[in-house]
Amino acid sequence: MPPVRNRSRRNSALGIQNQYGDDPAAAFADLFGAPEDADDFDVPPGAYEGGNHPQSDNESTSSAHDATAPTVIGNRLARLRENFNATSVGKASKAEATFRKHQSNRERFIVYLFDKKPHFLHQDFVEHLTDVDVSIEYMNIYRTHRRYQRNGGKKSLEERKADHRASVLRDSVREALGPPGTTPPTQTVKFAELENDLDTFLEYLTSLRKKTGALFKPGGYASLRSSFTYLFHRYRVVPGPAFSNELREAMEGVKRYTNEAVQHGEGNNHDGDRALTWRLFEQYNKWFYAEGTDEGHFAACFAKVTCNLACRGNSTSQICTKHIKWLDDCMEIPFAHGKDQQTGDNQLKKLPRHCYANPLNLASDLPSALFHYFCTKPSIISKPGEALFKGEVKSQSKRFMDVVKKINKKYEHIIKSDFGFDIADIGVHSWRKCAHSKLNTGSTAGPSGAAACIRGGHSMGKNRDVYIVHEKASDTYCGRILQGLPEHSPEFAVSYPDFVPLDLKQSMESGISETELAERQVVVDREVNFALDSIFGVENLCAFPSIRRLLRIGLASHLIHYEAYDSPVYSSDPRPIVPANSKLRASPLFTNPRILALKQHVAIAMPWESHYKYFSPASGIPPHVMIYAYIKSLDVKVDTLLPKFEAMLDRRQMAGPLSLDQIAQAVENGPRMTAIANDIAALRRVIQENGGVARANNNAQASTSVNPLTQQPLARLQRQYQHPDGKDRRVPPSWEFPKISLLAMYQYWHYGDATKKIPPMKYLHASDVDYLGKGSRVRLAEVRKIMTAIDDEATAKGYPPQEHMDHQQAATCYYHGESIILATIPNKTAKGRIRKVEDMRWGTVVKYMHKKRNTSQQ
Repeated sequence: MPPVRNRSRRNSALGIQNQYGDDPAAAFADLFGAPEDADDFDVPPGAYEGGNHPQSDNESTSSAHDATAPTVIGNRLARLRENFNATSVGKASKAEATFRKHQSNRERFIVYLFDKKPHFLHQDFVEHLTDVDVSIEYMNIYRTHRRYQRNGGKKSLEERKADHRASVLRDSVREALGPPGTTPPTQTVKFAELENDLDTFLEYLTSLRKKTGALFKPGGYASLRSSFTYLFHRYRVVPGPAFSNELREAMEGVKRYTNEAVQHGEGNNHDGDRALTWRLFEQYNKWFYAEGTDEGHFAACFAKVTCNLACRGNSTSQICTKHIKWLDDCMEIPFAHGKDQQTGDNQLKKLPRHCYANPLNLASDLPSALFHYFCTKPSIISKPGEALFKGEVKSQSKRFMDVVKKINKKYEHIIKSDFGFDIADIGVHSWRKCAHSKLNTGSTAGPSGAAACIRGGHSMGKNRDVYIVHEKASDTYCGRILQGLPEHSPEFAVSYPDFVPLDLKQSMESGISETELAERQVVVDREVNFALDSIFGVENLCAFPSIRRLLRIGLASHLIHYEAYDSPVYSSDPRPIVPANSKLRASPLFTNPRILALKQHVAIAMPWESHYKYFSPASGIPPHVMIYAYIKSLDVKVDTLLPKFEAMLDRRQMAGPLSLDQIAQAVENGPRMTAIANDIAALRRVIQENGGVARANNNAQASTSVNPLTQQPLARLQRQYQHPDGKDRRVPPSWEFPKISLLAMYQYWHYGDATKKIPPMKYLHASDVDYLGKGSRVRLAEVRKIMTAIDDEATAKGYPPQEHMDHQQAATCYYHGESIILATIPNKTAKGRIRKVEDMRWGTVVKYMHKKRNTSQQ
């Protein structure tokens, strides 16, 4: 589209602002319909709390910002503060999940007594349950049974009635037992009679089987025993020593029988979830990336964090964003609360875990996964006081397992045949067990047992917990192992990736001064900050400036693995690890050549290399690896001597005054070769400045738009792609509407994909997208309406969009224009959660606007 025509269209849209003045809600209502209640859609106060105010410069990224920014607390912390009272504290003596599990077991036992041996229950309580039993309504069961069977239900009508009855009775028992931290309000069990007849409990215990009739594992029956004894504790009843001894002996017999059953083929021979092998762990990470969705990137990050920390899934869910820090050569993540650290008494378990980078293998590299997760959810950075994985703590493990189950269903044959795993044996805990297996048995040169226990948060026993204290050296060694670095190779000591503007060839041949290197570093650091601002937005980074160091390492990790994204997911699956429809492919990471140009400055170093000094001192390296590194350095020195000897022999004269080297230099530096080289360099420069070579038969349609940096026409605005229907369009036949967040879509709208020669989306006509189907023209118009509204709002606030903008400028305009979306979409979801508008897909915004418009018209 010629620029003049585009400006006229945008200027006509700008008239909306002039028509409605400073009311963004009214302006947007003109495009999508008026909201139901204008008071419900005001921009919420504190929407930019915590330094999230849009700013046009980078001065706010200084460390002084943290001292002046308002304190922002996360939703989880707000609930904890609100519930910190006398009643809630009394109920929190045990974790909610623990109490819920024991409560469920107690309910089943009491219902069993009511059905089989009611004389062990108080008479009043039996009468109450009897009244509940006779009043149970089964009409809904009868009415829905046919539909239940049509939907694939396997239970008979009588089985469903029995389940419904048990559920109603358990509700009554639950009410009688009361909430946690309190004495039950109703007397239920006659404890004195139970103590005199332990066989009653053992009959109940041995009657419990799996649906197939199989016995449970010893741990399952031990859990039922704990729930039984805790029932005494709830009523403040202390069992006698004779009863306790008899119960202990009986449980020994239960364990012996169940273990013997396992030996003879009952179930499997491992407890709980099975530990992943390291190879399967890496393969899962590739499959997560291959999903190409936000949930896939979440799963890859969740899996790597859980394995690197050797922690439980719930502990991973509780990580606070501001606690993640990159210090020296590694990342530190501390824990203050966990399943085995409920009250924080053990200071040993609160010490930070050290996590490293693996520039040699994308499948196990943590910084790149964390960086990609931040890229898909940049709003996380704007609220450092909130959780890394937003949402309810208990729902994050389920969210992760939903992705795992999807992967298991898709690749079940490979998991069984190539890895020897039954998908039923894989759960969240498999990733933690994988970490412990890697630490303790993954190598003959592994860390000590104490170091592995401390890393995983396990107790070592009373004496060792007192006498063996934590030291950083052991945990850093564990951190390198859990990154999958080869512990039997000198490459185990590899540095983290970073941006070091050092030409290794120049450094070796002629050297480089410290002053020149410092000047180059300033330039590269400026480009790195530009890249981070373009990806995450200055506004988000202002709220958490100390995370820049971590994001810098993450960006370097992303670039050093750049070729790996196109490698096949599996030997039998040629698809790339990062598919073409992935949100990452449409982000500045892949579409901005200026960011991709930083790849030439990404470097890693080995201990025997001269530029190792430009990195932070390495930690976590054991003595045997230092020996490997020393031997490797000797090999390098020997290898460098051979070319020097060869060069000395080549420089010997051959039957005359000229040597072979002198002849070659004379030809290379001659006037004819120099002229040819100059012509080739000039031709390359012209092509680069014009943004690529355009199709010859479309020169007449060349745009008059120019690149502000080169003042040359932008060739990628031409109709340079020929489609199967014979038409020329501005996008290739493989192009589709990007399924990305609103912020990323706004950047794509104004910048496009320069690496693939795709113009900014604002220049596309309906004829450029009509090959995608009937609704393509409408979708393009809807996107244009949203982007135009954001442009208008940004212009009204003094940040007008330019014809040519980079990702950083586009992000700044977006954050100043986002208020027009906030003014129309409710600040909270139906469940009361804070809505992250910038993370919403543009399609979701369109649907929400249409819904509001239809409601207003009724």
